[in-house]
This record gives sequence, structure tokens and C-alpha cells, in this order.
Amino acid sequence: MKKSKENGKRIIRLRWQIGLILTAFYLIFTISSISIIRYSSMNTYLTAKNDMMQRDMERIKQVYFSDNDLMVWMLDFWHKHSDDMQIEITQEEEDIAYDTPIYGITEETITDYLDSHDYKVQLAVAKSQYNSLKFIFEQELEDFNYGSLFIIGIGEENRGFVYIQENSGDEIEKHKIGDRWNYDLNAHPAARKFLSGKYNTVEFEISDDGEFNNQKYYLCAMPFEKDGSVSAVICIGYNWNTFYTELMNYLVVIALAMFAGMLVMYLLMMLIVNRIITKPLSTLQSAVKDFTENNDCNSVAEKVDRIRSKNEIGTLSRDFKNLAFEVDEYIKEIRKAEREIANVSNELLVSLALTIDAKDKYTNGHSLRVASYSKMLAQRLGFSEKDCDRIYKMGLLHDIGKIGIPNNIINKKGKLTDEEYDVIKTHTVRGYEILKEINSFPELAEAAKWHHEKFDGTGYPDKLTGAETSLEIRIISVADSYDAMTSNRSYRGYMAQDTVKKEIEKNSGTQFDPIIAKEMIGIIEADKDYQLHEFAPENIGE
Repeated sequence: MKKSKENGKRIIRLRWQIGLILTAFYLIFTISSISIIRYSSMNTYLTAKNDMMQRDMERIKQVYFSDNDLMVWMLDFWHKHSDDMQIEITQEEEDIAYDTPIYGITEETITDYLDSHDYKVQLAVAKSQYNSLKFIFEQELEDFNYGSLFIIGIGEENRGFVYIQENSGDEIEKHKIGDRWNYDLNAHPAARKFLSGKYNTVEFEISDDGEFNNQKYYLCAMPFEKDGSVSAVICIGYNWNTFYTELMNYLVVIALAMFAGMLVMYLLMMLIVNRIITKPLSTLQSAVKDFTENNDCNSVAEKVDRIRSKNEIGTLSRDFKNLAFEVDEYIKEIRKAEREIANVSNELLVSLALTIDAKDKYTNGHSLRVASYSKMLAQRLGFSEKDCDRIYKMGLLHDIGKIGIPNNIINKKGKLTDEEYDVIKTHTVRGYEILKEINSFPELAEAAKWHHEKFDGTGYPDKLTGAETSLEIRIISVADSYDAMTSNRSYRGYMAQDTVKKEIEKNSGTQFDPIIAKEMIGIIEADKDYQLHEFAPENIGE
């Protein structure tokens, strides 16, 4: 009964897990789809708006501002005489303007032509042109449903100067000629392009200038150029917020429709999952747990055989069954190998070490002491018990190559010659050759070969640096040197404890790994009575 309840709980958890995964995929798909639709809809809309606005802007300029010199003259006059321009045009001024033709002049430039008249004529022409443009702007706004149409100065001296501004019901404050916007150049990227000299025929921008009552306006701008520079622009635009609201309403409808469709699909998928996935997965989960906790292949086989699915889950279940039996065989082989390694008993290794040391009557017990010192260092460095045992064994056999060194050299009284020392040094390679066939414990051979390498790369036989040898070998190197200094030799007695400590400190970082040297010094300082000095072999344990 208890087991049945547990299985029921597992199935419920599994259903929740699969449900959450499907829900996550559903949400990601829905959000991604809405984002794509939103992006594509906005881009499509903006592309169409851009084409329309550019076409209208080019038509307006071609029809009403075809003579750039005339328009530049007008803007300059309106700017200089804005106060006079604010006075309504009189009938006399209308008659003067009518009698002063400004189109079709060929003998001189329009600027020279207008400048040749007195101020009264110039003012009359300027007022007449201004009123005509205001009427045209009103018609354009009404015919094409734009929100605003205006000419404004963007140069440094007249920035924000309003020449003409017409709006269509967006409740934007209307300005008369001569007024100034609180014009924020940073809110108008198109204006910055015009002033930099790097711009297209028309430029587009989304502006949230304060003059639009904190509403975003989408603007199409075209420059008025004089002598290669831009001082004013004509702009048409519409309320971006209104468009964005309409677009969002459209996307909400799409999102709701997608949500309803995906919800139906989601429910159908949950039914399918519950029917063909949840139960087989629950059974497979139970089989996996039995194998991982109890390594019970028979239980795995029994449960997997109950899964009749012919889909991927059924295939996975059968593959897991086969894998479980294969892993079980590997585990048996690994355990067998571990037993074989364990059979290389410490007693046998100690016997070999004693045999090695027996060749040298002055250093009898050296290998056992090195093994013990190495194990002590490993323990201080936080090695596991298993790894401490391995480094102990490596220390026992580190000098096994001395078996092949002639006795007359090993036991020679006095200092060795260079030739004899070269023979002694061959014990590292000899030891490696003896131990290299122990494939289950290759570190034995490596320790025999490299325990005389130095941290700075000046050792032998391969001049390896500290980073190129294992930490275990560097530990054995320190332990070996410590025993050499604290043992009697044919050519000298053992060194005093303080002398040994100073030697290790002196060679830290050159001969010895600094971290291991520090731990060895800690062992020395703790040995206040110098009890480590030439341990008798029978007093040294593993």
C-alpha cells in the first residue's frame, strides 16, 4: 500500500513537471510570436508611412519650394522682421505683392531681384508668400490627415525659431511666426544629421520633444540648404502614440486568438502525454532508482519489461535495461581490479624496500622513513586516507632502481667521483624501467623516475619543473631530501635540526615546492625533541 502511494505521488509529480515544461514552451512560443508580429507589423507600417511621407514631402517641396533661393530669402526675411510679419497684410500690401512678380526671373537671381526693391515691397511679398503657405499647409493637413506641418530653425543662432506651424486637432500649442520652441536637439536625431552634413534627401525620427505635449511624434524632415549648410527644416508628422495604441489593440486581438488556439493544443498534448509518456516514464524512473540505489539489474529488467510502448520511451527503456547489465559488468571488473591492486600488500612493499635499503649499510631504513614522512606531509595537505596510502607505497619503492647500482659505489667511504655520481643518478631511470609495467599503479614508476627533479627544473633525469610533476612526487622529493640530511652518511654525520630547517627554507621555491616545504618545516617545528631523526624501521608504521 505504501509503495503504491509513493508511485502515485511520483506520477503526479511527473505530470506536474511535464505540464510545467509544456507551459513554458507554450508561453515562450506565444510571446515570441507576438513579438515577431509586433515587430513585423510596426516595420510594415513604418515602411508604408515612410514611403507616403517622403512622397508627400517631395511633392510639397517640388510644388511650393521649387526655388530654393527664394525660400531661403523668405526664411531669412521672416526671421529678421518677425515683428512686422505678425501684422496682418493690408489690401495695399496685397496689391504691391501682386504687382511684384517673383517667378520666371532670368536676368538676375531672385535674391538680387528682391534686394533691389525697397523694404515696403519686400515686406508685402514676404507677407503674401507667408499667407499662401499657411493656407497650403492647412489644406495638406486636411487632405492627408497629418498631425502637424511646420518649418522650424535648427541652426545654432535660430534654433527653435518657428516660421510656420499648422496642427490638426492634436491640441498642440500653435505658434505664430517669431515664436521659439524650447528646442532640445537631443530629441531630434534627424536635425543632428542635417547639422553634421551627413543626411539623406529626407530623414525620419520618433521625437518626444516637449513641444508635442509629451506625446511622441513621428516626423519626416527635409532641409533648406544655403551655401552647403542647413539652418531650417520643413517637417510633416503624425501622433505616434495614437498609432501605437491602435497597433497594440490589434495585437491584443491576435494574442487572444493565439492564446485560445494554443490552450486547446496544450490540453490535447497533456492528454497525449498522460496516455503515452507519463506512465512509462514513471516506471522507467522507478527502475533507474532501483539500479542507482541497489544496483539491482533483475528489478530493472522486471520493470522495463512491463513497458510496452513502441515509441522513443520504449526504446529508451530497453536501452537502459541493456546499459544497466553492461554497467553492472563494468562495476564487477572495476572491483576486481581494485582487489588486484589491494593485493599488492604493504608487507610485500615493505619487504622490497628493506631489500633495497640493505644494499647501503649507511642508509638502512631510508625508504621506510621517506614513505612515512611522505604520508605525514600528505595528511597535513588534506589528502584522503586512500591517497595517503598510495603515496606511502610510492615512497617505499622510490629508490628501487638502486638494486642495479654496484655495491662498491653505494657503500663507498668518502665522497663519490663525478663518474660514480653519474652511475648513482641512473637509479631513477632503472627504477622506472622496473616498475613501468605495473599498469594499475603507474605513479609507482613515475615516483621512482622523477623524485630527484627540482621545482625550478634543475634536477634529473629530465629537468622537469614543479608544474610538470605531480604533487605526490614533489612531496616524496621533500621527504627524501629531509631523510638524507637527517641520516648518517659515510662522508658525514646527520645534520642538526636547525640546520635542516634552514636548508629547507633556503631551497624553498628552487629545489622544493614552497607549499610542501612549508608543511615540512611545520613538522620539524612540532618535533621539538628531534624524534624523527633516523627512525628505526621497526618503529615506522604505514
